[in-house]
Order: sequence, then structure tokens, then C-alpha cells
Amino acid sequence: MSTAVRTTERKSRTATSTNTESVSTASGNSKREVYYAPESAVEIIEPFIKNYKTIWDPAAGASEKYPLKDCLEKLGHRVVTTDIIMGNDYDFFNHKTKKRYELIVTTPPYSLRKEFILRATELKKPFAFLVPVNVLESKTIRDLLKQYNMTIVFPGKTANFTSPTDSKSVKALPYSIWVIGGISDLPSIVYL
Repeated sequence: MSTAVRTTERKSRTATSTNTESVSTASGNSKREVYYAPESAVEIIEPFIKNYKTIWDPAAGASEKYPLKDCLEKLGHRVVTTDIIMGNDYDFFNHKTKKRYELIVTTPPYSLRKEFILRATELKKPFAFLVPVNVLESKTIRDLLKQYNMTIVFPGKTANFTSPTDSKSVKALPYSIWVIGGISDLPSIVYL
């Protein structure tokens, strides 16, 4: 089992990538590429999120597969799923979900990793995002890490992402880290 990571290029809220799966969004047509991280990538943050019962995954994907949801539910959480490509009522950037949640956990689209962190701080809800380590190159994100006392969790090994169309393929994506915000009593950096 695995968690979803979408790699997209953002142009006027339209995502494009090399995958041939077309998806219609509120802003027009888009293509997207979906990758799944191993379940072990999610399990490592369970000690940090175990006290949160209801989780919102705002980038769950629009397919019938919800690996992140499945993994979190196996760990005892209730998970609400939406996706940014589902239209304005579910767009993480424009609206909150109408369903109640205590924590946001997702693997945001690669090209929107910084925007997801910024939006989560605006929502003032605890969150945990699996993002490429290069998100730390952004001065804006580094400033937010200090301002909001966020935690960076460095997994002990690189997550091997797979494509839902070919479960045997491993996608060489950048080393991923968890950025956790709004959860008190965590150190700034955790090495696993």
C-alpha cells in the first residue's frame, strides 16, 4: 500500500504533466501524473499524529484509489478526502472542506508544495505534508518554519514511489521529508 504524490506543473490553476490521464477542473482541462509512496512513509509519522482522530487529505486524487486514506484508516484515523482538481467547492486554496477535521495530512502536488504549506498556515490547523526536501530552499518556507515552530522529519530511507499504472516501476523523485506544523511539543528536526 502507498500514499499518493502528484507531480504537476501549475499554469493558471491548470496542472499538466507527462501522464496521459486527462482530468477536467474548474479552471479547464489538465493532465496529471500520480505516484504512490510506500505505506512505510506514512507509518513513520503516526507517533506525531496519533492523537488526531479526523484527518483531511485535500490532495487525495480523483481516482478510485486512496492509498493515503487506506493507510491512515488502518492506523485508526477517520479520513475525509477531497482533491484540488474537483472544483471550487473542494479546492484547498479557495475553500475549507465543509466536513470537520482536526489535522491535514497529504502529499501535495510537487509544483504546489510551497503553496500547500502556506495555505495550511493560513487555515491555522495542524498539518503534516510529505514534500521533497528541496522545499527547504525557499526562504519563505524557511521563515515559516521558524515563525510557526514547524517540525521537519527526515525519514531513515528514501521513499520508492510507484506509478498506479505500473506497480513495479520505481520513480526517482527527490528525497522526501515530512513538514509538520501546529503540533505542539515536537522538536524542530527529527531524524529517523
